Amino acid sequence: MRGIYGELLKKYFINHLRPIALLNIEDVQIFEEATVESNIVTLQKAIQSSSFPVVNLSKEYIYGNSLTDYFESNKFQFTPPQTTEWFIGNKSAGLLKGKIESAVKLLKDYNVRINFGVKTGYNEAFIIDEKKKNELIAADNKNIEVIRPIIRGRDLKKYFYEFENIYLINTHNGIKSIGLKRVDSEIEYPRIYEHLKSFHPK
Repeated sequence: MRGIYGELLKKYFINHLRPIALLNIEDVQIFEEATVESNIVTLQKAIQSSSFPVVNLSKEYIYGNSLTDYFESNKFQFTPPQTTEWFIGNKSAGLLKGKIESAVKLLKDYNVRINFGVKTGYNEAFIIDEKKKNELIAADNKNIEVIRPIIRGRDLKKYFYEFENIYLINTHNGIKSIGLKRVDSEIEYPRIYEHLKSFHPK
């Protein structure tokens, strides 16, 4: 609902359908495989009304409880804005969001294009837990140079993140355009190399 890429769908909703209700799933992992926010919207083929009830499903919701009861207890009226971004929040949250955004440069205003995060090629080898991190550093203290804390999409919440004590073995292939040389793990970090080699041929 917040993404620009949904602009045509949202215009269709406004011009041809009447939203009856919308459930905005935020910081709750309802769907096991979904790491992005999801929405459930009920639509009617009719003329658009000025507002409709919405609910932000948050951590307050206890998994397994009635969604109908939760919706009735927490709903508020939402009026769609005339922009491509639908911020599903009440009036006070919307005013706060506007105040914050008016004082800073937004990520979308920077001349960068972010398509995805880090791609390891094989997460089971390159993403490790705290125990494995400590084991590799104990084997050779130099290994700390290429072990970095990471957060995944599922660890990002609305206003914060939750660090789950997972780490990336950053033995990259370098970037020629900026002069970043390739990490030769076999020579520079032999204990890390042994760990990675144990996952061959995957």
